[in-house]
Amino acid sequence: MIIEKALTKKLENLIKENKIKEALYFLLEKYDILKNNKSLKHVYNYLETSKKENSLMFSSTYFFLLETFLDYLLTKNKTKLIENLLKIDISLAIKNDELKFLLSKIYSICIQKEDLEIFLDKVFKLCDDEELQKVKYFHLLLLLSLDRFLERNIWIKHKEKIKDHIDKLIQKEKEDLLLVFNTIMNHILMNLSQTQNEFDEICELLDKPLSNYIEKKYKSQNKRNFLKIEKKRKNKKSKLKLAFIVDKLVNNSPTQVIFSFLKNLLEFYKDKLDIYILDANLIEKVPSQAEVIELFKAIGVKYVNLRERIKNKDMYYNDPIKYSRKLIAEEAYNFIQKENIDILIFGNSLYLSIYLAARKVSPIQIYWSHGHANWDVSGIDVRISHFPQNSKYVYFIFEEPRLKEFYIGPNPKLEKEIAKRIRKSLEQKYGKDIVILGTIG
Repeated sequence: MIIEKALTKKLENLIKENKIKEALYFLLEKYDILKNNKSLKHVYNYLETSKKENSLMFSSTYFFLLETFLDYLLTKNKTKLIENLLKIDISLAIKNDELKFLLSKIYSICIQKEDLEIFLDKVFKLCDDEELQKVKYFHLLLLLSLDRFLERNIWIKHKEKIKDHIDKLIQKEKEDLLLVFNTIMNHILMNLSQTQNEFDEICELLDKPLSNYIEKKYKSQNKRNFLKIEKKRKNKKSKLKLAFIVDKLVNNSPTQVIFSFLKNLLEFYKDKLDIYILDANLIEKVPSQAEVIELFKAIGVKYVNLRERIKNKDMYYNDPIKYSRKLIAEEAYNFIQKENIDILIFGNSLYLSIYLAARKVSPIQIYWSHGHANWDVSGIDVRISHFPQNSKYVYFIFEEPRLKEFYIGPNPKLEKEIAKRIRKSLEQKYGKDIVILGTIG
């Protein structure tokens, strides 16, 4: 009791000194001791009185987090807590590691698996302001930072809620929100799935409804595209133009495979091909890396940053959450039309692939599978992959050896150092008795 009283007094003093951030850190640190302390009511009342007397000083996100957390400790009202957390502009947390840590800590303490249904109900309640609705969607990703939410079943059991929300977005013609929601839910569910059946279930739930909506909405325009395509084929005299759609250019496995493929292709057919990379540059995940972009430019690929091309149309173009995916998609569509792209190649990891395929924007549209063999959306003409696919569809399989520059070896000394670092990090997480079979990535 004496300890609780002393801690409560210290918390109050931090608030009186306007050290709001420090007070929040302190409360989170001493949560186990103070969580049932009724004297927190006095602290909360002081906080509310101070806010009324000086609203400007107490208007920060840190203050709102402190106020929200204190209110929850006193009332145990989970619904109100979730409603308040969803008001926080998570784009600020993406740019501010300290704020992200504090927000994640509150999520870790307060949001349990059984709260997901309430959480989804609040996220799926549409706001009039689309930017605020996007913020709510991105709060779902914070849940993935908690081990308790890394189970596919706890998400997929709510698939009827997800389906109903997609239907509502389609009914209200919220095209931009549809593209954002597809991105968020694909990220969550695909990262928690392993089998083709699970991938197929995600396609039916998320990708097909979006594809069907886009195809139907732009049906008359798609017919005009077919006429243009036939005219292009008859009058074709210049180089063949290929465009690749990517979500980002970073040094990961899909990018390495694409680079290896294009480098080999251009060595033999440089005089016959113009190759474009259309980069959606998903800064909400990981922004494209300048050094990787330069690798592509150096081999003769024409790089197009779709985000940069909308900066004069979208005030949020550089905001990781609020920017318009619809404007990105329209920019890609218009570019492909203007440049008379002959062949469009895309994977399944991006809303942009679904959008462009459904609008039948180029004469030949090729799906390149990196694992989702049965991906089934409108507008796919040909399917290819660099490894065998167990699929109901016919694939053209080619062998594309990874270029040497993308491998660690041969450098035994470096390999040993990297292996030591990996082992150390895994031992810290799982204990020293683990057996490591291998690593990927």
